[in-house]
Formats: sequence, C-alpha cells, structure tokens
Amino acid sequence: MATIPVAENVTLTIYNTLGEIVRQFNDNFSAGLHTIIWNGNDIKADELNCGTYYLKMQAGKYIGVKKLVIFE
Repeated sequence: MATIPVAENVTLTIYNTLGEIVRQFNDNFSAGLHTIIWNGNDIKADELNCGTYYLKMQAGKYIGVKKLVIFE
C-alpha cells in the first residue's frame, strides 16, 4: 500500500536481480491510499520464478524502492 499526497502519475516498475524490467504499471492516481495487486507474472503474462525482485515506485519527485520475494 502507498499513500499519494496529491493527484499524480505513478509508475511502478518491478526488476529482477539482474536489473531487468519484468513488469511495469503506469497510471494516474488521486490523492490517498492505494493498493495494487500483482499476480507474479511478467510483461508477457508468464509466471515468474521464486526469488527476489525489486519494486520501484515513482510519483512526482518521490522515488522509493522495496524488496519483494516470491515464494512457492
């Protein structure tokens, strides 16, 4: 979950440990708390392997990174 302080264009990019983009979401969000559910699939809708991935969220001047782990 993320709180957007003002209406913004938000980009969420998911990377593998090699730094390759495996999935990206880009949309306009109103101010407030938002949740996005990711099903663990890549851009081609193929299921990703178990392992570590990184989520980068960019909203206006804000950039944040979180670690994601996919378990079996």
